[in-house]
Order: sequence, then structure tokens, then C-alpha cells
Amino acid sequence: RTSPTNIGLYLASLCAMRDFGFLDFQELCARLEDAFSSIERMKTHKGLLYNWYDLETLEPIGDYVSFVDCGNYLALLAAVIGALEEEEDLPRVRALKLRAKALLERVSLKPLYQPRRNLFCVGLHANTGRMDDSYYDFYMSEARMSSYFALTRSDAPKAHWAALKRPLITRGGYLGQASFSGTGFEYFMPLLLLPL
Repeated sequence: RTSPTNIGLYLASLCAMRDFGFLDFQELCARLEDAFSSIERMKTHKGLLYNWYDLETLEPIGDYVSFVDCGNYLALLAAVIGALEEEEDLPRVRALKLRAKALLERVSLKPLYQPRRNLFCVGLHANTGRMDDSYYDFYMSEARMSSYFALTRSDAPKAHWAALKRPLITRGGYLGQASFSGTGFEYFMPLLLLPL
């Protein structure tokens, strides 16, 4: 099985492989074309990818939609579009950019936003539309990249960024921000694309 985060990381890794010389231009294009063809066939909930898909059938596994996974996928897809813009302006590249932009534009993170709290919920169940009653409310969380991306597309107001908690903690003479789950992952995952 695979997730939206895995799909986004795969797409971005193809561009990195091209940058490092592990893939030539033709192979990059062929792999992106295959990946986009698969993504275009996947069922979605209001454009949002489900949390898990069967690799053989591309059918969703369950009905859960995750904010952070969808946000990761979108942010990484946007990075792929940026990488394609650095390639020579050939018809094949233009076609790939158009497909990638179409995939990007069909998705909005707004269904996962809770205006009353100015926060995104962790996820929702597509069959019932029920949103989780838990929220990404820490700045230092894996969701920071998704939140940032949502703001760039006006899927959330600027008040959302201010609503993210930034509590400070001290330990062993060091001062730092507390993370959502207390792990380094919460600190480092967003740095794949965001500045410090």
C-alpha cells in the first residue's frame, strides 16, 4: 500500500535523482508520466487523496483522509512543478507541467479546516464527513509544511499561522520549542521544503 506522503516523496525523489545524474531526462519524464497516470485514476474525496491506496488496484483502503498526508503530497507536487520549470522548455515538459498543475488545482485543503479553532483537523472520514476532534495546533509539527502550503493557496486565513502554539521548554540548559509529539520528526519533516 501507499499514502499521499509516499506518492509525493516518490515524485520529488525522481527530480532529485535527475539532479544527481541517476536518471536522464527521458527516464524522468517516463516515470513522471506513469505516476501521473496512476494518480489521475485514483478515487478521491472532494479532490483529496485517501490516506491509503492498494498498489495493485489503486483502490482506497478505508475512507480516511489525512490533512498532513494530503498537504505533504500537495507541497511536494508543487516542488516537482518547480523542478520541471528548470528543465528545457520542450513539449514533453510543458505537458508534464500541465498535468501536474491540474492535479494540484483539483485539491483544496479547506474541507479539513475548522474556522472556529483556526486549525486543521487531523483528518476526516469520507463516508460520513465526520471530522476528527483532534487538531494540529503546534508550530513544531509535521503538519507545518501542510499549513504553510494551505496559506499560500488561501485554503486557510493568515490567522491559522498565528493560532499554532509555540511553547518553549528547557532541558539540560537548552531552550527550544516543544513539538507536537515530542519527536525530532516533527522538527525535521517540514524542512524538506520550508526554510528554517
